Amino acid sequence: MTTIHLKLGLVCIGKKKPICRRLPHSPNFLNTKHWGTKYAWKTAWQDEVWARWQEIKRLYKGIEFPLKKVTITPIVYCISPQDEDNFAGSLKPIFDGLRYAKVIEDDTPKHVNLKPPKYFLVHKRKEEHLELMIEVKQPN
Repeated sequence: MTTIHLKLGLVCIGKKKPICRRLPHSPNFLNTKHWGTKYAWKTAWQDEVWARWQEIKRLYKGIEFPLKKVTITPIVYCISPQDEDNFAGSLKPIFDGLRYAKVIEDDTPKHVNLKPPKYFLVHKRKEEHLELMIEVKQPN
């Protein structure tokens, strides 16, 4: 088995007055926003996944992408954890980004086994971030 470690960084939207985050917004937050704001965050997170994947994909040359079946464990470094159902919803643009970057074939349960997140508390906002542990079973 191979484990791909994907660490996501700071994501910003807006040109004149950028708004930045280190963790995706919860659906509860985004549901109250204008569709343009929701779309901006969605594409920003997808682009972040794509960019981080471009940096590390050369380390995994022996693996055939897109992956057909994976297990993903989110590792969240945060000041205060979200409830799990909200957090699962906030991962939607991340999984879309994995599909867009051709890391995974699809984000359906047939292809992705999503494990519950592991939370680690941090003391400062700038220490917050999201990491994905993507476990790939190699064919024999």
